[in-house]
Amino acid sequence: MESGTREVRVGNLTLKVGERLKEMVDSTDTLSDPSAIRKRLTEDGYVLLRGVLDKKKVMDARRVVVSALDKEWNVIDTKNGDIMEARTLNDRLPIDAIVLVFA
Repeated sequence: MESGTREVRVGNLTLKVGERLKEMVDSTDTLSDPSAIRKRLTEDGYVLLRGVLDKKKVMDARRVVVSALDKEWNVIDTKNGDIMEARTLNDRLPIDAIVLVFA
């Protein structure tokens, strides 16, 4: 592993941040263009549309998912931050980076 390169183990996969694990592309600018949204979905496997869903409902869902991950696997560092920060134990990547792999 190169100096400064971060890796995440997901099952049998080792993902390198910046290669297979990247920041999501914002597709909000395509909201009024269904064909562009379909193209992005086909190419990237997801669409990120900011401001479309009610923020409170999204945050409530985040709390449910992060709490379930912690309950099942005890992976969230709640001693050094709120559960909503989703920081994993041993200063690994935030849970939301890992959850995106499964989306």
